[in-house]
Order: sequence, then structure tokens, then C-alpha cells
Amino acid sequence: MSDKHMTNPICFSYFDPFNAFGSIRNELEDRLPFRNLHWKPSNQNLRTIAQLPIEIIPETDESMSKYGSKPLIMFLVIICTSIDDYRAKVRPLIRQWLPPPGSISDTASNNSEAPAKRIVLLHSNSDISETNLFKTVSFYDKFSKDFPFLSAIEVKSIYKSEKEKADFWNSTVNQLRKYTMEVFQQRLGYLETKLRKVPEGNTMELASLQESILNLFLAFHLNDETSRELESLRHTLFTQLGPKLDKGELEVPFRFTNTELDVGKDSIAFQLAKKNLTVYQLNRFFFIKQCELIQKSYKLTARNLRLYQLVRSFLWVIQNEFCDSPMIAQFKYSFLESLNHAGVFDVEQTSTYREIKADFEIIQRDCWLDMAFGLHSFRLNGRNYSPRKVICNVDDLKSSFENEDVFQLSFLERTKNIITLLTECESKRYRIVDLYSVEVALLYHQRGEYQKAIDILQSCHEYYKDSDWNELAVKLLECFVDCLIKCPEKHTITLGEENIPVATVLSNSILDLLASTQSDERKAFWWDLFLSLNKNGGDSLMYPLDNLFEIKVENELFITKPNVYALRVKVFSQKLPQDVSVATMRVLLKNNLDRFLEFKLTSAVIHPGENEVYLEATEISFGSFEIVSAENTVGNTIFCKEFSGPCASISLVKPLSSQNFDVAILPSKHLELTKNSIHLKYSNANIPERFKLVLTIITPQGETYPPVAFSADGKNLSVTITDFDTSHFEYFILRPTDEFMLKQELYFNTTASPGQKFYEYKAEKVSCALPLSISVEDIARENCFYFKFLISPSLPTEPVLLYKSFLESCEPSKYTINGGFEPECPLLLRNKFNDTCLSFFKIAAQGDAKLDSTDLFQLRVRFSTLKSQIDHLVTSAILIQGYPDIASKMELYRDVWNSFVLGTLSYDYNLFESDNLIKLTASKESVDAVRKILATKVRDEAFLKASSRCLFELYKGFKLSLIEIKEYTKDLESSELLVDVHLPSPSKFFSVNLKVETAGEKILQVGQLLPVNIEIDDLSSCWASESKQEQSYIFELSNSNEWIINGKRRFCLCPGKSTYKVHMIPLRRGYLRYPRVEISEDGKKAPEVYYSNMHETILIA
Repeated sequence: MSDKHMTNPICFSYFDPFNAFGSIRNELEDRLPFRNLHWKPSNQNLRTIAQLPIEIIPETDESMSKYGSKPLIMFLVIICTSIDDYRAKVRPLIRQWLPPPGSISDTASNNSEAPAKRIVLLHSNSDISETNLFKTVSFYDKFSKDFPFLSAIEVKSIYKSEKEKADFWNSTVNQLRKYTMEVFQQRLGYLETKLRKVPEGNTMELASLQESILNLFLAFHLNDETSRELESLRHTLFTQLGPKLDKGELEVPFRFTNTELDVGKDSIAFQLAKKNLTVYQLNRFFFIKQCELIQKSYKLTARNLRLYQLVRSFLWVIQNEFCDSPMIAQFKYSFLESLNHAGVFDVEQTSTYREIKADFEIIQRDCWLDMAFGLHSFRLNGRNYSPRKVICNVDDLKSSFENEDVFQLSFLERTKNIITLLTECESKRYRIVDLYSVEVALLYHQRGEYQKAIDILQSCHEYYKDSDWNELAVKLLECFVDCLIKCPEKHTITLGEENIPVATVLSNSILDLLASTQSDERKAFWWDLFLSLNKNGGDSLMYPLDNLFEIKVENELFITKPNVYALRVKVFSQKLPQDVSVATMRVLLKNNLDRFLEFKLTSAVIHPGENEVYLEATEISFGSFEIVSAENTVGNTIFCKEFSGPCASISLVKPLSSQNFDVAILPSKHLELTKNSIHLKYSNANIPERFKLVLTIITPQGETYPPVAFSADGKNLSVTITDFDTSHFEYFILRPTDEFMLKQELYFNTTASPGQKFYEYKAEKVSCALPLSISVEDIARENCFYFKFLISPSLPTEPVLLYKSFLESCEPSKYTINGGFEPECPLLLRNKFNDTCLSFFKIAAQGDAKLDSTDLFQLRVRFSTLKSQIDHLVTSAILIQGYPDIASKMELYRDVWNSFVLGTLSYDYNLFESDNLIKLTASKESVDAVRKILATKVRDEAFLKASSRCLFELYKGFKLSLIEIKEYTKDLESSELLVDVHLPSPSKFFSVNLKVETAGEKILQVGQLLPVNIEIDDLSSCWASESKQEQSYIFELSNSNEWIINGKRRFCLCPGKSTYKVHMIPLRRGYLRYPRVEISEDGKKAPEVYYSNMHETILIA
């Protein structure tokens, strides 16, 4: 609020009978306002008044009544040219100007009049004095003698220099500053003294004095004291007078200052004296005082914010007090208009100021609407109106709604101004801007200006829908649809940078209405309208599926026809009151290899409520997938939903069916140690017209090449099979491994569906670990050969049952084979150090045949794993035994039983070995989990019941006798391991035999000469040899500490069989071992020597 609107400024008055104050006034006003005045209240800190504005007014009745309070300093301006002039004119004038004796306010503080300082300004440019015979008396001395209590300041208009002038006026202003604070202190003391003397209950005088103190503090910018006094006065008036006061009449227009001559009429004291103080006047008084206080306490933005809070509080109080008054709307409008004209707020180019201004214009617009609605029958769509009586006697306001067209244009202008102001603000009041934009759009729709309404509404309804303002969003959307329908000349709508056909936007908007409307009648209306638009064709529309339907894809595959897989999808239609004909339904899946899978259903009817449909696919992959999207197509509209998060994960497990054409990859029952193969099992081979199976070995993650391949060089990783005659396929192990991943892709066509393509993809682990470990040793003897095989389990946790081992020759007529192993009961072998089985075979050539290293022999070992035997017992002895109906169903569910039950069970092998007790090692929870999985794969209650009984028996423990085990495992199909072995390569084999010639029973003595025949036979002649080159071999019979050889003990051997004679002399008694023999070739020992006397002894007496 500018200083001119202050209700109680500090005033200096002047009385200028000689019309000489003009030159003095300019000098004085140039040095105003006073700055940095100090005041020290008693027992408190020093206060500093930064700036004190001063009003200089003429001392007339009109001026004094206008400013209300008595001036602090009163000037009398005189011009005196001589002492005679002083006596004749000036002195009488001064005496007349002074108050009557006893009431001089600047000499005492206990008078009835408020203290003030009177000062005489003597204007003279020359010295004035009176001279007689005795002395010379100056004018100033004469004046001081006549008026000893009256201050006087000599002023002049002519100075010797600018410095003199400046020094004079600085001194004068300092005196005035001093007098100002002295009079303030005196006047404050005067008022406080009177306040203390006010008798209790005299509210009028108490309020009058508190108001005067308040005005005094307010005028001197002592804001803390002002605030304290203001609250004190408020408490006094509202507690003692508030309940008794009449409400009064609202003031239109609102006045910030009294326009009458006597400003005192606005004071509380005056109103109390006249007994016409009202609630309105009381609130107006405190509003204006608080306005002044805020103006003096804050600056710029902070000041505007405080004033804004004050204005809103004042309007709230007035609204509560005068809510039933017909003048309330006009008063609030007029009050804010006066507030704007009065310059109360500091005009700033800031966001805060614009926001305050916009808020006041909103209040004014609402008041203007109340007056227009109350005086006329005008209405705005979307705005409710409570009828009330209003009064408007302002012609400018009446003209703004003289007719409906003017009213609507005025409303648009006011609303747009508010939108402009709020748009320029930095505060987050975007929603208010949107709401007023909505009002503009609704009025455009009401006026039939549909194009303008469309431009605003095309984004508004989406915003309010996303903000959960559903009721408003539906209203705006209905208006938007109506505008589109009634604006046929508009063909496209720009969204972003794309032009969208109006028909597409209209269909989308109608579906939004359908999704948001609660009334079944309105839903049916909008659905019929949507279908009619769909029939007209046009571009296809994508619309969120969730808005109208709720869809749930179940995590399970079904088989509806041979090799046709289906996903069960539950569709909930809660927002449509009638059946919906869906042309196609699709669910799209994707795995981590970016392989897509589509399930589809053509032509379906979705009923209100819950629906269950099956979407089919003939091209299928198995494993973990993510649901990408789901689509329902109705007409040319596609209802689509994109999935994300945990709910999008789905695992497709291949359901087992006896009706499907399938190729199973199984471990071969016929195993070879040096050859690996895959067994292919075809099911329902009559179904496909033709097929193609592609097997591809998958390289493990993080490795450059796979551990196996379909060729020995490791280059061929894929094979293609198109013939049912292929039942085995060989692969080669490139580096040690127990298993590898095999990708299977099956393509085929059927005669039943000639135009339909079938495709199945899956990746499975293939085990290439042999359950048995076999090592072999060979022993050559005279005219025969021996194989020694060591058989043991190779897997640490998988015991093996050994049934039989036997050796076969590829040329049975050439060799005689003796040996083998076949226990009466299967032999259990564990992977332990001492759990091995030895199997010996003797091989001898028949007739003149010779042993040949190129001849092949095959060791065949028949065995089964202990788990396969127990699995067979579980199925035959527990599940089926005694239940012929279950046996008849076993073929149908055998694959499910083997894969999902037996494949997951683990047994206690120790209990089975010691007590013939079949018992699971898993917990009850794991058994229950197996039962639940089986329940998802089998729908036959009898089979499920039998399976549960079987699992319960296994968990509890099921005991069998040896006879039962033997009987139930007769039909157990065993595996066979084939090991190819060859005879060793041809080499020299010698047989040496020492024969001692003794005469009857003669006892041999130490030192006795014993004749010995050495028989040496070259056994190589029994072997077929490619090389016939003769070699030279040296035979040597060694001396020792037990024997001395007499005769030729070292000589060359003759080919074939030969006999040599030597003598041996024993050197000690006892059982002596025969001497050591050695056959060498060029200093090297012969490869093989069979020394028949090696472990024999002879007794020497």
C-alpha cells in the first residue's frame, strides 16, 4: 500500500500568515523522510526506525480533520523586519497561535490534550536588533524573553555558500529528528497513563486509547509493538463487543480510505461513540490496519504473499458472516477491484505475483457468475448452480451479461485471462489450467463451435482418465464424441506428428466410454454405436484389451486333436452387457532365443461374465516362454494387451498323449564301448504323410564347440531323418562328457489335414555315460590264450545288477572258447573299491588253425540299473498288482507315469539290498508335490487314486520277498554292453621247462651233480605272423648262491622245439627254487617267456 493510503501518517503542520513557507518547505521536504531514528523503550532493547515518512500539511481546520491525529510538530512561520514590527504584529500573532495557558502540550504530559511540539520559524535575511543609550537587544533575545518555553529557528533564503546552506539545514533537520522522537515518547507516555486510569468496564475509552497507541506505533513503523497492540485491541473488541454487534451492511465499493473530510469517522472510537459499530466495520478496520503493518514489515514478494493471505482470510470471514446476503457476490467482486486500483500489492514480473493475480481473478469470475446466474436464466454445461437472490447495481457489471451471447463471450474472456496468468506461473497449478480449459471447451460445445471444442477435448479426457477423475473424464469424452459426430467436415485429427482418421479416433473414444460407463443402458448404446462404425469399414484400430476384457492365460498345455496343442484362456467380460462375436483370438509367446509361438482361435462368442476358450497351435516349442501379447479381433478393431513382469512367464511342458505322432530320443538298450548311438522310437507312424526330423547338437554356453558330434572330425553337428527305417543314429564323443543337449525339430504333414503344417521343437539332455566300466588283461600260454575282464559300475550313485557275461568269436569254427559268468541271481555291484566282477575266458585254436591278432572277439554283458529294477517293481508289484482296471489303463498313462513319477523318485538302496524294502528317500512334501504334478497331467480319478496309494506305500516302505522280486522282474528288459577285443599283435613266445633226471627215490645231496634236460619251445609258431624273418635269440641259465651250472649255460636257440642238457650242483640244503632263465635278442629280453618251473622248488638234503 502506498504512503498516500495510510490512515494515520505522521504530520508536521505549518501556519503561514506571511506566505513565506514556500522556500522553507522545499528545503525541508528534500531532506525527508527521516532515516535511522532510534528509540529505547524502558527495560527493552534499542529500536531503530529505518525510515519515517512525514506529511507537511497546512494548519487549517480542513487539513487537521482530514488527517485525524494531531501533528507532532507545529510550525509558525513569521517574517519580521524590525523590533517595532515584532511588537505591533508578530508578538500578538504568536500569542494568538499558542494554546490557552495551562494546556501547553509541550510543557507538561498530564494535560487533556495530546502533546505536540510548537516551533516558530523566523524568516529573515538580516539581523534585527533594538539599540538605546545603554544596550543593543537582538530580535532572538527579545523573542526568548517574551516566550521562554517556545522553540524558535531562524531561517533565511540567502546563504554565503552552499556549505553554509547545507550545514544549516542538516542542523535544523537533526533538531527536528530529536523533537520528533521526544514528542513520540511524550505522546506515548500520555496515552499509556490515560490507559492505566481507564476504569474497568469502560470498553469505549479503553478501545479508543488502544487504537491511539496502535496508530502511534504504526505511524512510527514500530512493527513489533504495532502487532502486539493490534492483537490486544482485537482481543478487547471481539471478546467484549463482538457477540453484541450487528452485522451491518456491506460496503460497495470498498474504500481503503475515507473520502469524507473527517477521516476520524473510520476510527473505532468514533463508531463506538456513535454506537453504530458493526461486525463489518470491525473486520474492515483490522484488515486495513494489518494491511499497513504488512506494508511496513515486508518487501516485494514476501509482502505480496502476506497480503494475499490477509485478503483471503478477510474474504473468508466476510463470506461466513454474510453468506446469506444478496450483496456478498457484488461486495467480493468490488473489494478485489478496489484492491487492484488501490495499489496495495507491489506489481512484479514474478510467478508469485501472477499466481496471486490469477487467484483473485478466479474469485471475481465466480462472483460474476453468481450475479449472472442469479439475475438471468443463463447456464453453463457442466456447472451446477444453487439458486440464490443476488443484487447487482453496478452498470458495468450488468452490461457484461446483458444477454446470453455477451455473457458467454465475457465468460470466455475472463477464463482465458486466468489461463494465461496461470500458464505463466512456475507453480504446479496445471490441473487448474486444465479445469478452466475444460470449461472453455464445454462452452464451445454449448455454442456449437465444435472444431474449437475438439482441439481442447482431444487430450483433456485422457488426462483426467489417467488421474482417476473418472466422472469428469466420462463427461468430457461424451462431449468429445458428440463434437466428432456433429463435425462431419473434419476427416483427420493430429495426434503428435501423425494425422489420425476421425473414424478411428471416434471408435477409440466410444470404447473408452464403454469401459468407463457404469450404466448397462449406456453401455448397450455405446456398443451398438461402435458396431455400426465398425460395419462401415475404415482403418483398423488397436485398443487396450484390459479396458473391456480381463484375460488370464493358464500355465498348461492341452491336446485337443493329434499333435494339436492348446492353451486354456479365461476371458472375463464384465463391462459389456451382451454377447461379443470375436473373429480371432491370439496369444503370442516368446522365449529367450527370440523364438515366437502363436496360439489362435477363429470365431468365438464371448458372453458376459466368465468364459473359457482354448487357443490352438500346430507349430509348437517347449520350454520357458514370456507372454508377449494377447489379441481379440472384433470387426476391424483389435483389442490388444501387452504383458510384462512375473505374470508374463509361462512354462510349456509337452503333454504326453498316446494319439500323437512323436519321435522319442531314448537311450539304447544295446550299448557298445567303442560306439555311441541314439535310439529313435516312433509313435503312431501312420499319422504323418511325410516327415522330417532334424537333430542338432547344441554347443554349451561359454564354449566354442560341443563335446559330441555326428562325425568323427567334429564338423557335422546336425542330421536329418526322413525314413521310419532309421531307428539308431551314431554320434562321436570328442571330449569326456556325461551328457549333451540335443535340439529336435520335427516337421510333418498329415493326410487328415493336408493344408496344415505341423512343427514341434524341443531341446533335451541326452546321457552318454556308460553305467559299466570294463577293463581287460590278456595271458598267453602254451597252445592257448586267456582274457581277464574286470567289470564294475561307473556311476557313483547308480548300482548295477549283472545278469550274464559271455564272449563270442567272429569265427566260431576257428576257436574254442571256454569260460563266462552267469550267477543264479543277479549280482549287485556298487561303485566301491571291492565291488568288481572278474570274468575269464580261455581261447584255443582248433586243428591247424593259428591264433591271429586280426580276429575279433566280442564280450557281451547283460545288466540293468538297480533303479530300473525298483521302478519296474513299483509299477508291477505296487501300482498294478491286484487292480486289473489300472493295468488296462497303464498303456494310456505309461509315459506320464514313467516321466513325471518314476523319473523323479529316489530310493534307499541300502534298505532294498539288506531287507528287500522299497522306501523313498524324499520327504512327504516332495511326495505331495509329485502327486500334484500328476494330477495336472491325468484326469482319470481311478488312476490318480491308485497313484496316490502307490506313493503312500513307497513313502511308508513296501517289503517284498526274494521270490516276489524274482517273479516280478522276469519281464524286465535288460541292457547289453558290447565290448570288442582283439588278440595281441604277433610276437615271440617261448616256453622253458627244466627236467631233473633222478634215479628212483634217491635223495639229492648238497654238491651232488644233477643232470637236467632244458626243453625250449618257440610258441610263435602257434600264431599267424605276417613277418617270417628269422631272429637270433640267446638262452642263458644263471648261476646263483644256491646253484652252480656245470656245462653250457649260454647258447643260441635253434628254431622250433629243442632240448639241451646241463648239470646243476646245489650249494645248500633245503627247498631251493630253480635257477633264473633269460632269453634275449641283441641284449634285450624276449617279449614273452613262459617258464614252467618259475614257482617250483626242489628238496636238497
